[in-house]
Amino acid sequence: MGVRLWQEDGKPKATKVPKCLKDGQIQNAKVTDPSTWMPFQAAQQLVSTGQLDGAGFVMQQDDGLVIIDLDKCLDPATEELEDWAKTLIAKFPTYTEISQSGTGLHLVMWGKKPAKGVKTAEVEIYSDKRFIWMTGNVFPGTTTKVADCQAALDELLASLQPADTAADPADLTTCRPTQFSDEQVLARMKKARNGKKLLNLYETGHWEAAGYKSQSEADLALCGGLYFWAEGDINAVDHIFRQSKLMRSKWDEQHGADTYGVMNLKKCVGGQVHAPSVKEKSAIGIMLDLINDSECEVFKGANGEGYLSAEVDGRQVTYALEQGGAKKLLQRLFFESEGKPIKGKDLQEVLHLLAAKAEFGTAHYPVGLRVMRHEGKIFIALGNEQWQVIEVNQEGWQVKEAADVPVRFYRSPAMLPLPLPAPTDEGDIGQLAAFIHVDEQELRNVTAFCLSVLSGIHPYPILVIKGEHGTAKSTTTRMIRAITDPAKAGLRTLFRQEEDLYIYGQNAHLLAFDNISFLTADQSDAFCRMSTGSGFGRRKLYTNSDEQHFEMARPIILNGIPEVTDRADLADRVLRVELKPFQESDRIDEHTLWEGFNAASGVILSGLLNALSAALKNWDTTTLERKPRLLDFARLVTAAEAALPWEQGEFLASYMNQRHDLILSTLDDDVFAQELIRMVKHCQGREVSHTATDFRNLIIHQLQFIPYKCPMNGRGFSQYLNRHKPAFRAAGVEIISRLVGSGSDRRKIVATWIGPIEKKESSLTRLAI
Repeated sequence: MGVRLWQEDGKPKATKVPKCLKDGQIQNAKVTDPSTWMPFQAAQQLVSTGQLDGAGFVMQQDDGLVIIDLDKCLDPATEELEDWAKTLIAKFPTYTEISQSGTGLHLVMWGKKPAKGVKTAEVEIYSDKRFIWMTGNVFPGTTTKVADCQAALDELLASLQPADTAADPADLTTCRPTQFSDEQVLARMKKARNGKKLLNLYETGHWEAAGYKSQSEADLALCGGLYFWAEGDINAVDHIFRQSKLMRSKWDEQHGADTYGVMNLKKCVGGQVHAPSVKEKSAIGIMLDLINDSECEVFKGANGEGYLSAEVDGRQVTYALEQGGAKKLLQRLFFESEGKPIKGKDLQEVLHLLAAKAEFGTAHYPVGLRVMRHEGKIFIALGNEQWQVIEVNQEGWQVKEAADVPVRFYRSPAMLPLPLPAPTDEGDIGQLAAFIHVDEQELRNVTAFCLSVLSGIHPYPILVIKGEHGTAKSTTTRMIRAITDPAKAGLRTLFRQEEDLYIYGQNAHLLAFDNISFLTADQSDAFCRMSTGSGFGRRKLYTNSDEQHFEMARPIILNGIPEVTDRADLADRVLRVELKPFQESDRIDEHTLWEGFNAASGVILSGLLNALSAALKNWDTTTLERKPRLLDFARLVTAAEAALPWEQGEFLASYMNQRHDLILSTLDDDVFAQELIRMVKHCQGREVSHTATDFRNLIIHQLQFIPYKCPMNGRGFSQYLNRHKPAFRAAGVEIISRLVGSGSDRRKIVATWIGPIEKKESSLTRLAI
């Protein structure tokens, strides 16, 4: 017969109405009236002309065909089957098609069907006087032939109709025992999609809220469910029911020949209770339950990214949802629970759900990689297996568990653990001198830089380590990294695109670059922006208009032989360290060096933490008479000097002098700049005023050649002066731009000799301590 869909008002699902062609007209058909049936080819013809929506096959008791209908087992978008359906169809190598709804399957086979149809929540075996809409849409991977599957059919019927093989209801002692413990029966109930209601009934006893008309009805429902999940073990049903919140004295009261409890159990064995079929939860549902049960917390960081925090092996761990650590954590939870890996598609869906929860939820925490400042304290992630955190405050510092601090640290794949700091009274920064081959002033710079890295206070300085061949530039960089921010691939080559710099910054707090021989203008500017704190945006993959943003500030180390601070903007941010050459007798092997350093690293780190604590204590009362560009950095080190191995004010004095020398050094090999200084000095007492083009041409005329660093034109000359104004001022030349008169030549460059700025000793003022 044919099929036509009929959509009634108020009903979400259309009705399948059987139709036939009779007396030249399409009329209603009946499965009990063969005169309203028609050949399959005739029905297909009506479908092809659009007069009917489909063709249905009428089932008869004696036709020898059996059709199994699996409902809601297929994802129409991915054609992915539920696990229980996969297991079932694997036992039936016969014709299998996708149903008209797209969410179910039809299995057609030869076999002897039961006298009555069998139906559960998901499986229906059709019997006599039924029709089924045939689609011809064969499920991928299955055969097109109708096979004899009697053995598999008998096994399925036995599993769906446990009453047929149950013991005599009058004799409960003959019921077969199960291999499951009470806990396993309840766990099977919990995993079933339709088991949550009964499990809640077991745990709370609130039968009214569950929608039952009486407690007796709820008693029978729970018994039926337990009977199914215990696979017919009546003793297990009785034992588990007695532990439930539904248990009452009535269970053991005599009602005729049996107690009330035995009456309920006999109804289970006699098949008078509909036992719900077990439909396992999807992997996504199981994963979400595991996340809830393990008290995982999903939250949004200040940077707008989503994070997952959970307790694993007694310690709190945190991962960014978009990084591999979160995936591994979820994979571990699933594997430990289910004994098998979760599929990538299901895992990705879970991560999407968690990202939405983080985005639209209410949980928020400050999140950092290695170092964070929060509420007047400094927090440093040790990065060890215990995920411990160092908390530094005005009174001192201590190592705490991650769950006991108000911030969260995520961990990148490159992150390595810091050394465990020695006790407070054993801290000694001075031991650093035994491993870094520099003089006293340079050692102050190294110590000051390490404090800056661990403080989280930016703008950060840029540490430039120079030295001839064989002065241990790379080793010195690794040592500084080892006591501030250990990481895999800790020393990098220069980046080609600024995007690479920000990706490096996503995975490491300290950025270290090895064997630098030259910096382009773009690279120099990028380092300046990163040390100060800046942002970077790029188009998000697979989108047209969305952007991915990076915002961060990072301390930086550059080491190499040539001078790379030839741009004033970079030189103004630099701490310079010149390594001394080694005498041949002073060299030691690598193993001995690192063995000694590793033994002392905890003591050195403890000394740095003591200095950080002193800086927090003295911060509000510390003021500086001279204020460099990196004012907060200079104030940090000066405030910490009470716990540092040098005299009060020594660092600021040497830092300002070095800064002055570095700025001047940017003009050392610049013949064009030197000629400008000579020309203005020669005219001291009066201003030198020209347009940019005339000024440039005058200098070239004096030189009688065009030097290497000469600007290309007047516009370039103006930009050149703006970039080097601090250096010219330090050399004694003040340069300003001024409008004079009118016309196209009214904008003048005015240079005046003010004399070179002399180095000064800096004094420290403390308001109160």
